[in-house]
Amino acid sequence: MPKLVIPRLFIPKVVCDTIRPKDFRNERWEENGVDYIFRGDELDRVLFDLEEGAYVQYGMGQSMKSFYGSRPGSYPEQGAAMIDFTSDQIQKVRKLPFKSVNTIYLVAPFDEWLERLEKRGDLEDDDRIARYGEGALSLETSLPDEGIVFVVNRNNQLEQTVEDVTLVIEQKYDMKRQELAREVGRQMLAGIQELNLVAS
Repeated sequence: MPKLVIPRLFIPKVVCDTIRPKDFRNERWEENGVDYIFRGDELDRVLFDLEEGAYVQYGMGQSMKSFYGSRPGSYPEQGAAMIDFTSDQIQKVRKLPFKSVNTIYLVAPFDEWLERLEKRGDLEDDDRIARYGEGALSLETSLPDEGIVFVVNRNNQLEQTVEDVTLVIEQKYDMKRQELAREVGRQMLAGIQELNLVAS
């Protein structure tokens, strides 16, 4: 869903490096250089670049299969930009030399999140458990952080999500909607934690 929201904001997206393969999402295959720079066949080079400090921020999921990192040249020289990053990178991103940083968490209701996960096809048990872990960690990190604005990201309500994100950027987002979105996040965390108990 974030990939559907970002183009409708007419704000440049920072294209990050990743080592995972291309996915079929939102009825199309991801494109190299548009969605991400896919570098799974250059793992040694990615590790070298990482050691050399070529990334201004990066994150690795619990499955150790989902590295994402952004390079200085990926950001526009001026103006606004959108970047998606893992929750463990929030503090690092806030320290980057931007005029301001709006941290937005697009949260889906738990049943819709599960439905999206199922649409990605058959996942191995370890991948599925890792996804649950990543989701739980992301919410556990983000929910207590008052600097993060939560926006509900429902299936079939894309225009509402775009409108809400635009209001956040313009600093006009309603606090009642924000609290409702945080509650959706709390419910989602509880659902994932229950799944983790069943899976373990």
